[in-house]
Amino acid sequence: MKRRFSRKKRMEEGQSRAWKPVSREDGAECLKQLSDKDALEFYPAVSCWETPLLVGAADLDVENFLEAMGTFLTILDAFGFAFKLFRKDLNRHIVNIRSVCEEHKVKTVEEMISKDGADGLGAINIIWLKRVLQFSDVMLTRYLLGESLPQSAQEAYMKTLYHAHPLLVRGIGARIRYFVPEGKTFCERIYPEDEKVVYIGMREILFNIKKPLEALTVITNENQIEEHPELAFMPQPVPDMLAGSLLVTEA
Repeated sequence: MKRRFSRKKRMEEGQSRAWKPVSREDGAECLKQLSDKDALEFYPAVSCWETPLLVGAADLDVENFLEAMGTFLTILDAFGFAFKLFRKDLNRHIVNIRSVCEEHKVKTVEEMISKDGADGLGAINIIWLKRVLQFSDVMLTRYLLGESLPQSAQEAYMKTLYHAHPLLVRGIGARIRYFVPEGKTFCERIYPEDEKVVYIGMREILFNIKKPLEALTVITNENQIEEHPELAFMPQPVPDMLAGSLLVTEA
C-alpha cells in the first residue's frame, strides 16, 4: 500500500519523493525538443504564453492574449466531462472580446475599455478571463507544491471564482474536488508518455501567466471593473522552490 504524507510532511521530506531537480532552462529545452518532434500536442499551451503579451508597463496585446487563453481549452479537456461548461464559457468570453476589438478597431485591453466603456461587453468578458487566470494561478501553485489536483482545484475555486459566481453555481463549485481527476489521470490525458513532462509544462505556464495576470489585475482595478474586493488581489510570486525542483507526490 502506497504511503501517504500530509502536505507539510511532503514539503519537509520532498527530496526523497521528488524527481531529480530540473532547472527551468533544462525543462524548457525538454519541451522544445519534444515539440520539434511533433510529440507534444499541448506545447502551444506553453509557448503561447511566451509570446510577447505585454504592451508597455501594464497593458496587453489583445490578439496574443486571446490566443494564449485559447490554449487553455486543450488543458480543460483533460479535466473531463465536468469542465465542458467551463470550457464553453471560456470560449464565449474569447469570442466576445475579439468581436468588440474588431468593432472598435483596437489592439490592446486598455484601448478596448477606453472605447467600449468599463461596463461594456469587452470589460464584462475580460474580467472573467482575469478570474480564470487567478483560479489557474492558485490551482497550479498548490498542485506543483504537492497537493492533490482535486484539493488544489477546491482551494483555488474558494479563493477566486466562488466570490463571483451566483449562489446556485457556488453550490456546485464548492464541490469541485469531486469532479476533478487525480493528477495521474490528468497528466495521462495530456501526455501519457511521461508525467514529468506535463509537470514541467505546467510550471512554465505558471511562471508565464504571472505578468499578464498582474497587468490585467491593474487594469481591472484601476478601471473599477472588478466588483468583488476578494478578487482584486495581485498575483503572488512563484515560490522559489519551484524554480529548481518539482514535487509530484499526490495527497
